[in-house]
Amino acid sequence: MLRILLDTNIYISAIVFKGKPRKILQDLIEKKYIGVITKEILEEIEGTLGSKKFSLKSDYIHAVTEEIKEISEIIKIKPLNDYFELRDRDDFHILEACFSGKVDFLITGDKDLLELNINSDFRIISPRKYDLVEKLFEL
Repeated sequence: MLRILLDTNIYISAIVFKGKPRKILQDLIEKKYIGVITKEILEEIEGTLGSKKFSLKSDYIHAVTEEIKEISEIIKIKPLNDYFELRDRDDFHILEACFSGKVDFLITGDKDLLELNINSDFRIISPRKYDLVEKLFEL
């Protein structure tokens, strides 16, 4: 089964808006792939959903993050030494999670991550390209 890591922005889009990220999250809920996540990503999700921008109730945020924990494999990050020319160092923990979790795909809307050209066992794709993954691997 494919191991997929969703960037924080995909979770936020899926929870707050509709569209492709919501479909991706629904496929995770339905166990069409193994969702890999870290405590750091969970904390980012909580912090973002709790910001004034979204004004969501803490009970709702707690329920959402508990659901994500239940449907995901929570892994620990193993630090990497190479930044792979990543412009935004705040995104580095996402790459560390991909390597640590031995994922097949990282799904993100972050242009800095999408434009990276790294030699790895995982591919970085946008939500728009998820359909191709779905067809290729019959998710």
